[in-house]
Amino acid sequence: MDHNGKKILLVEDEALIAMQEKEQLEGCGYSVHHVFNGEDAVRVALDPDSNFDLVLMDIDLGSGLDGTHAAEQILQQREIPLVFVSSHAEPEIVKKTEKITSYGYVVKNTGITVLDISIKMALRLFDAKKQIVQSEEKHRQLFETMSPGVVYHSADGIIISANPAAEKILGLTVDQMNGKTTMDPRWKMITENGETVSGLEHPAIIALRTGEKVGPVDRAVFIPEENRYVWLSITAIPLFKPADSKPCQVYSTFDDITKRKQAELKMSEYEWIVEKTDLPRISSPAQPYGDVTEYNTSRVILDGVGKANLAEMADDVMSLLGTSIAVYEANGDYAYGKFASGWCRFMDSASFKLCAADNTREALDCGKWLCHENCWNDSAVLAIKSGQPSDISCVGGINLYAVPVFVHNNVLGVVSIGYGNPPKDDDTLKSLSEKYSVDFEELKKRANSYKVRPDFIIELGKKRCAFMARLIGEIIERKWAEKDLQASELKFRSLVEQAAEMLYLHDLQGNFIDVNREAIINTGFSREELLRMNVFDIDPDSQIRDDLKKYWQKIEVGDPPVTFEVRQKRRDGSIYPVEFTLSKVNFSDNYYMLALARDITERKKTEDEIRRQLSEKETLLKEVHHRIKNSIAQVEGLLAMQAGSTDDIAVKTALQEAISRVKSIRVLYEKLLIGKGYRDVSIKNYIESLIDSLAAVFSDTKKVKIEKRIKDFELNTKLAVPVGIIINELLTNVFKYAFSESEDNRVLVEIDRVENMVTLVIQDNGAGLDETKRLNESPGFGLTIVKMLAEQLKATYSIENHGGTKCVLEFEV
Repeated sequence: MDHNGKKILLVEDEALIAMQEKEQLEGCGYSVHHVFNGEDAVRVALDPDSNFDLVLMDIDLGSGLDGTHAAEQILQQREIPLVFVSSHAEPEIVKKTEKITSYGYVVKNTGITVLDISIKMALRLFDAKKQIVQSEEKHRQLFETMSPGVVYHSADGIIISANPAAEKILGLTVDQMNGKTTMDPRWKMITENGETVSGLEHPAIIALRTGEKVGPVDRAVFIPEENRYVWLSITAIPLFKPADSKPCQVYSTFDDITKRKQAELKMSEYEWIVEKTDLPRISSPAQPYGDVTEYNTSRVILDGVGKANLAEMADDVMSLLGTSIAVYEANGDYAYGKFASGWCRFMDSASFKLCAADNTREALDCGKWLCHENCWNDSAVLAIKSGQPSDISCVGGINLYAVPVFVHNNVLGVVSIGYGNPPKDDDTLKSLSEKYSVDFEELKKRANSYKVRPDFIIELGKKRCAFMARLIGEIIERKWAEKDLQASELKFRSLVEQAAEMLYLHDLQGNFIDVNREAIINTGFSREELLRMNVFDIDPDSQIRDDLKKYWQKIEVGDPPVTFEVRQKRRDGSIYPVEFTLSKVNFSDNYYMLALARDITERKKTEDEIRRQLSEKETLLKEVHHRIKNSIAQVEGLLAMQAGSTDDIAVKTALQEAISRVKSIRVLYEKLLIGKGYRDVSIKNYIESLIDSLAAVFSDTKKVKIEKRIKDFELNTKLAVPVGIIINELLTNVFKYAFSESEDNRVLVEIDRVENMVTLVIQDNGAGLDETKRLNESPGFGLTIVKMLAEQLKATYSIENHGGTKCVLEFEV
């Protein structure tokens, strides 16, 4: 491989040595970048944009990070060949560097030739390692992703590795397999004939022993953690080192063929389906104890479904299994019971005889009826308590499967079936013979004559059992729902008939479908008459028909009810006001309008009386405001007369200020009197009138140009009064103190509202704040009023020089 043009990071703290090495290396065709210390070496080498192919690292780098530690930090985060260059040749230093990297150690001053060869060897070694890693990664991916399981054994038969497919197939982790041999007693292997395969006969061990490929062979391996066998098709292949005659390893590949084997076994069971010509029907001979359902005291399932229906459903289940079936009430009473197979009838009859009872009731209570006790106490009760199907071994040698019957999340009973094959080994049959007190040879004969049911037939029978339980629950639930519906309908009809409001149910053309007693009483029509009529027959305002029909079509089911007032006509022709609450409903996929109506004649009279009294009170209130306004005007006139009767300038000025304050309140009342209400006032109308009135008080205001920028909005009188007084005080101050004899005197009054925030600005082009303070000999009272009213409004208030004086007031409404 051509290494010319490779980029090298040279780490050397001696400048002259670095210059010499850099020149020599570049003469060999390398590109060299030099740094003086370990810290810079780490930073530059780990820069994401750097593309160095090799690092030449001096060990002694002066103070700071030495070469070995710098190398460790670089190699921890980046895979790159690193060659140490040092003047040290001591074995302990060389050994120390070998723990860090294995790409080379060059003693300084050995010449560029040695250094060049060392660099090329390091680059070749790095490239070789990369190829090995890539190859190993490729084989590792193949090993881990291939679908067959693979297990490697060492020469002595110990498992040393396995792929994920092997873990999945065998149900074991690599850690659980590693270090084990085929001789491990936990693992069992059998042949297709059921014979046990010893550890020495495992295909992998045979391949190690003979050096020959073994397989493929079919073997079943027992999985202890899952308590089952897995069928495998196994091939074992030995591996050899060069020139060796004995295998150094062996690997076994295998596929899971369990499903195939199970299918082969099931094929043999189809013989039962072909030959089941003598399978007893559900109408098998009755048991010696008669019909156990006669003792049913609960009768929830028995009466809710019916004996004939239960028999038909049971026949559907037993047509598959031909064993036994029982349907229990929640208290243990039989709603149904039958034994179809010869084995089940024989064992049940034998256990009944153990009771030695005079009648069936005594046998049910004695506790010795083994088949009944086991089927109810051990199987059915377990399903009832858990709310889940139970699957247990039967004392009679087969199995019991019970499914709870649910109605409204409550267990009302259980459907239980017997399934499976009777035992055929002598020990179990002898135990059953003793327990049931029956002849052993007779029992053995019945067990051997029993036709094996295929597993899929048994599973189908369980599903039909579960379906039967669900069907029983649905039948009872439907019957209960029908009863509840009847009771609900009676209750609803009673509520409708006793309702204090008129109820009309009509279609989208207005034809009445149903009405209640109150509607009959109010309209004077009989129920029969109304049900032949249309809603417009009792509507005197026929001009609204088209609008009402459009509304019926537009409103959607589930929309909020809409309330409105109309007039309604009685049978005698009289007309009265009615309040309707209307909504659209759906019955049996048809849309109807449901109207609740209330006679509001008395309410209308009450509303008219309230409006009359309210009008009187508004007139009285208006008169009161008028009198208040007149009283304020009288006070204002008295103050004006007093001001005109004195020559004292201070007194006259004080009276003029008082007049302006009273005038602001009078103007407010004038606006209230001409407005529609007495709580809110138009701020634009009020303030502009106030400014005009205030300007008239001061005789020299004709020299002042007043600009009004007042936004029009409503303001509560509780806020309008203090705002008016504040404007009065501030403008009075302006008129009195702000201006000289100049002809260009201007005042801006601006009021704006943005959402809930009101801003008042009064700005003049007069003498300014300092001059105002000098001219104003007694500003205390007016400004004190402004401050107090600002606090009342919870407002912010500021005064500043701005080509005159600018006062800003902001408050929230």
